[in-house]
Amino acid sequence: MNNYYVRNIENIECVSIGSPGNRTFFLSLTNFNKVQEETRNESKIKIWLEKEQLVSLYLLLKSPEETQDKIEDNFIENFGVFNLEVKGTDFSLDSDSKTCKLIFLSEEINEENILIKIYIYLDKLQAENLGDKIIKVCESGRKKCPLCHLPKNLDGTCDGSPCFKKNGHINLN
Repeated sequence: MNNYYVRNIENIECVSIGSPGNRTFFLSLTNFNKVQEETRNESKIKIWLEKEQLVSLYLLLKSPEETQDKIEDNFIENFGVFNLEVKGTDFSLDSDSKTCKLIFLSEEINEENILIKIYIYLDKLQAENLGDKIIKVCESGRKKCPLCHLPKNLDGTCDGSPCFKKNGHINLN
C-alpha cells in the first residue's frame, strides 16, 4: 500500500462531467511543496467518487466530530511530486479545532489496482468551502418530481417512465 500526504493545498474542487442523469464526479486538488526558498513542486490528485459518496462527504464536512488528539502532531511531511488519478473506495474524516484530515482509501486507475491511502489536510475554512462546492455540484443535476421524488428527465418522465403518482399511472404487475 502506498501512502500520500497532502498539505498546503492551493486549490480543491468538486467537478462533474457529463449531462444530468449521466454524470461522473471527482475531487481535484493541487498542492505546492516548497522544497527550497525559490523552488516549488506541484502535486495533483484526482479522486473519482460516486454521487452518494460526495453527499456523505458533504455531511461529514458540515458536522465534523472533534477528536481528542491534535491532528498536526501526527503529520508526516511528504515533499514528493506526484500526479495521481484514483478511484475512491472508502474515506474517513478526523478533525480538531483547526484542522480536518480526510483519509481516502483508493485504487489507482490502471491494470495493477494498487491500493493507495491519501491523507489530505485542510484547515476549517477549506473544509467548509469544499462542503459548499460539493453540495452545489450535487444539486445541479436533474430536478426531482414533486410527486414521486424520482429524478425527472428532459422529456418529463420520471427515470424513463410516467410518474406512477400522476393521473393513476401505476404498474400493478
